[in-house]
Amino acid sequence: MSELRDLVRDVVSGGGDPWKTLTDLGLTTVGVAEETGGSGGEMSDLVEIAESLAEHGAGTPLAEHATACWAMAGSGVSPALGTVAYTTHPPSRTLRLTVPWAAAPASHVIVLGENGPPAVLDTGGKGVLITPGTDAAGQPLDQLEAPAATLVPLTGVETEAVSARLALLRSAAMVGAARGAYGLTRDHVHSREQFGRPLVKLSAVGTALARFRVEIIQAEAALAMALADAGTSRAYPAAGAARIVCGAAATEAAQLAHQLHGAIGITQEYDLHPLTRLLWALRDADRPEEHWATVLGERVLAAGESHLWDELTAVHA
Repeated sequence: MSELRDLVRDVVSGGGDPWKTLTDLGLTTVGVAEETGGSGGEMSDLVEIAESLAEHGAGTPLAEHATACWAMAGSGVSPALGTVAYTTHPPSRTLRLTVPWAAAPASHVIVLGENGPPAVLDTGGKGVLITPGTDAAGQPLDQLEAPAATLVPLTGVETEAVSARLALLRSAAMVGAARGAYGLTRDHVHSREQFGRPLVKLSAVGTALARFRVEIIQAEAALAMALADAGTSRAYPAAGAARIVCGAAATEAAQLAHQLHGAIGITQEYDLHPLTRLLWALRDADRPEEHWATVLGERVLAAGESHLWDELTAVHA
């Protein structure tokens, strides 16, 4: 385990508000250059932080805030708490969005549309109304209404780059939460006995546990490939592929974890359900797997069969 993972574990287990501690340590702006108000470091460091937080079941706005800070780095504004939201159609007079952590409260929202550059919304502006809500993990997922005129275009950054960064961090968090659920499940089936022997000795249980591990390995491989392509021309489709694979793994991981735990997995006192609820929330966050599948499919069709073959068989440095 790396020093960074050890640090995150200590933050989560240390009591108090983990987000405040992460902020004080400068871990919420890792991956943003120091000269633009960030903490420096590489994208791989930020991915490791996101994985580690989710592995311990910690729900924080790290993915949203780190992405918003990175997107706004060139604007001269450092959000106190930034978040990201998608809109599927051009705003009319009133902008209506589903926004994670808006009521936390977020100071700025990066708005990503299907076309055009990203824009930023200052939640302190006139006419902004936020209605609190929650996602499957009990984390803030709020409704926001604001005059469309309050949107300010962001220059120097592309929508696909922002979306790819957020998708990569979502994938990292799903890998982390799946690892956490797997660790609990592995320990449970090794320690719990039935018919005079550990549950893992039952063929069906051992097979299911192996399937669980395979799902995580697949998700880790997709995440590693997307991380390797971060910041390149392949970043957007690679992040999309990781989002699809990790989303599917999240579904399987949660299902297998609860099947192998039985009733104890849903009790309030046990640590499994916060992880599986987090997996479901992460899987359903932002844009669904179907969106990313459509994006990849459209790119394949546009590029043609020969290009697809080259992509599947090429070795990328």
